[in-house]
Amino acid sequence: MGTRDSPTRLELGSPGAGTRTIFTSDLGELELRIYFEEHLDDRAEAARAAAGWDGDVYALLDHDGRLALVWYTAWDGDGEAEEFIASYRRVFAARFGGRAGTRILEAPDRRARIERADIRGIPVVRIVETPPDVEVDDPPPVRLADR
Repeated sequence: MGTRDSPTRLELGSPGAGTRTIFTSDLGELELRIYFEEHLDDRAEAARAAAGWDGDVYALLDHDGRLALVWYTAWDGDGEAEEFIASYRRVFAARFGGRAGTRILEAPDRRARIERADIRGIPVVRIVETPPDVEVDDPPPVRLADR
């Protein structure tokens, strides 16, 4: 039997001025796959979108009285991170309609901004979802938790 791949633990810092954290948690690979299955109606794509998951953390934010979501996901490799982004874009379109740009997704009632980074060599995706008229310029930063 192979060795188990322990997830990368991600920790959120404090958000910027005008924003406070209401709740934080994570989804995990199974819940992520279920999320994609529910919104895409394609089990194979949902499995591909969740494959390579290496950790996540999200926070529900109060930004000047409006709710926003920041979600960081860590991935085993760049290909898995890009597969996740592609599937997330399709989920956003299925849930909210609107148009999906490469990294900015816009719908009548929702907007999402997607950004990629590497933290100590680990591919990380940050998604900030907000109402269309809210801009969270300084979301909570993420760091790798000490093991």
